[in-house]
Amino acid sequence: MKDSRPLPPFAREIDRFDDLVMVYCGQHAYEFARPNRPFRVASLAFPRRADPSAYRWPVRGKQVLVFGKDEPRAAIDALVMELLQQGAYRVMTYCKREFVDYDQRTRRRA
Repeated sequence: MKDSRPLPPFAREIDRFDDLVMVYCGQHAYEFARPNRPFRVASLAFPRRADPSAYRWPVRGKQVLVFGKDEPRAAIDALVMELLQQGAYRVMTYCKREFVDYDQRTRRRA
């Protein structure tokens, strides 16, 4: 069955060969994720006050770096859980000067 949920902003710019996807959150998320930025890495924007499960995230088999900026930690945590559930093997977050690494590969070894 095909997933009918919409893709997040700028998802059509993600190449299936990109191993690292960045997700920008907060007030300037769209500005940072915009495809025309110089030296841009595969980037998505997480719309403010959105439910992460409302989107079909193109992250299966990829590493994801989430920049939390001014988003509440609870919103970032919900996003992390959804990204992992949709197949990201590793999600790293940088939020309020704190770096957290959720690596599915190390969980399996424990």
